Amino acid sequence: MSAQEFNALPHIDDIDPLNVSDHKCMEELRDVLEKHGKLSRFGITLLHRHFDLNEGEILVEFTDTANRVQTVEIEKLADKRPCAIETAWVLKSGTSMAACYPGSAFIPAAAIIVATLANNSSERDAS
Repeated sequence: MSAQEFNALPHIDDIDPLNVSDHKCMEELRDVLEKHGKLSRFGITLLHRHFDLNEGEILVEFTDTANRVQTVEIEKLADKRPCAIETAWVLKSGTSMAACYPGSAFIPAAAIIVATLANNSSERDAS
């Protein structure tokens, strides 16, 4: 996902919370995940942004397991860490996009927006 596409997501202050009009869609998404045996692998998230990104930037989630703290920070795509695992995608109608990282698996109709570092408390400290 380009920064321009990310920046086009609605701001968190402008989004309505989950409501009854969403229930049927959520039920159908659950049914599709269940049909494919993926209920415990994938979930649903509310697409939003808190701030804008510049071109070439990505969001990376860090976890400090000792202190039970998670943070999301901006990093340069060019500085992508080899231990990063893509964990969030935006599905787009009628498109097929490769994963945002060079060499990553091809993800049909999706754009990566968040990566999570495996064992990332030590990875973060090492950078």
